[in-house]
Amino acid sequence: MLSRILRPRRGAVLARCVTHRTSALSTNGGVRVQPAVEALERGPCLQCGQAKTTTLLESPACTVSGLRLTCSKTCAEKFEQTHSDLLLQYKSVVEDIRYGASEDAKRLFSEVLTVPKQDHASTAIASWQQYLQLYTSEQQWLFDPRAVRLVSAAYSYVMTLSHFLPGIIALE
Repeated sequence: MLSRILRPRRGAVLARCVTHRTSALSTNGGVRVQPAVEALERGPCLQCGQAKTTTLLESPACTVSGLRLTCSKTCAEKFEQTHSDLLLQYKSVVEDIRYGASEDAKRLFSEVLTVPKQDHASTAIASWQQYLQLYTSEQQWLFDPRAVRLVSAAYSYVMTLSHFLPGIIALE
């Protein structure tokens, strides 16, 4: 799905347009944004497929997603109207990347990792909010979607593996 999102409409390959130039929009207090997000910014216009000019730094798409995704104000307005859900996804990705490098995220993980683990084997955990309730003392993270997405991204694979690994080993 990510390759479908990253691919411009006119079939141009996004990767061929990636350069080594770092954009001012790709940093947040010195924290570099992931290369895939930078590639979106430097790639061709996601509306018409044309190359972006280096002089266009402001567009309606930039105000929504924090990235320069289009080549002109006309394309930005059309892209915002036709792909508003995609712009929200880009915004979420950028927020999550920046949040992952923040002090709040470091505190969250240090608390989740250092809290004495009680025996919660009998407790059914149905959501990441319930998981955070068990392992953190600060309630602020329960209602922060960035924190919940970060914990989900960090622990989904591990928790899935811990659930299915005993059965896989027993089969051998």
